[in-house]
Amino acid sequence: MKKYFIYTLPYSSSNGIKMLYQLAQKLNEAGFEAELVCFGKKEEGYKYAENISDYSRENDIIVYPECVKGNPLCFKNVVRWVLYYPDKQDIESYIKNNECIFTWKDAYLWPDRQNYTQLRLQCIDTKIFYDDNSPKTQDCYFVHKNGKFREIPELKNAVEINMSYPATREELGNLLRTTGTLYSYDDCTLLLQEAKMCGAKVKIITKDDIIDDPEDYLDYSEETCEKLLNNFISITQNYNYTQKESKLKRFFNIFSKKLSIKLRIIIYTIMNRNSGLDKFKNMDKCFSWGFYIFSNNLKTHKKQL
Repeated sequence: MKKYFIYTLPYSSSNGIKMLYQLAQKLNEAGFEAELVCFGKKEEGYKYAENISDYSRENDIIVYPECVKGNPLCFKNVVRWVLYYPDKQDIESYIKNNECIFTWKDAYLWPDRQNYTQLRLQCIDTKIFYDDNSPKTQDCYFVHKNGKFREIPELKNAVEINMSYPATREELGNLLRTTGTLYSYDDCTLLLQEAKMCGAKVKIITKDDIIDDPEDYLDYSEETCEKLLNNFISITQNYNYTQKESKLKRFFNIFSKKLSIKLRIIIYTIMNRNSGLDKFKNMDKCFSWGFYIFSNNLKTHKKQL
């Protein structure tokens, strides 16, 4: 039975990060050993990896989200969970490296790709988000990731939903059940699915137009999500990377495993001057965050450094 290591940032309000934590929890509940690899603040109630042995790197499984570039922890068996739109170049590298690819929804990967499977966890509470045919008394709008890049008259009397309001999930559910139309500048947020489940129409604000949300209604039922998780377990437990590496690449991978985190960062910084790491004034802080420098999300991590 292979063990799972799940690479993640510290717990936050991000749905993607929440799903990585939930995946670890679900795998443990299913009788498999799963630990989070996180070099920041630890959240109570979750199992974290204290160290990773050479045996685990050769035989167990690492799960990376799409925002992590490459294979910084040097695992043989790499599973990539695409939770958001990746760059085309990143997808090509996943395929080239023969990674086992899963995606939250097909829209994150283009249609001609066949070598991936869906993995979606039950992240919408159907006891909170449901349609009870309540009267629609207002419209709402949401900004978040894309910013409020233009004003539209439809928002004049609309209620703004943001990361602070409504304060609770229950209050959000009550608001959405009485919402006629949700206008969103952000076209990739779980809020759109929650609004649909509450009976609201969803429209996306683009630079030139206002369109109906083109995304399909995803099935978040307990039965479907459990089926997808069982499929994930079956595929990953039987996954074994067998492609031969060049002698030079194999030597480098084995050698890199023996390096201390500090030395890896120094070497990586020298090789990637344009990454911006050389601009950090206090490298000790960078050292303390370990493998975060290997992530493709450097702008995010700079704020934490």
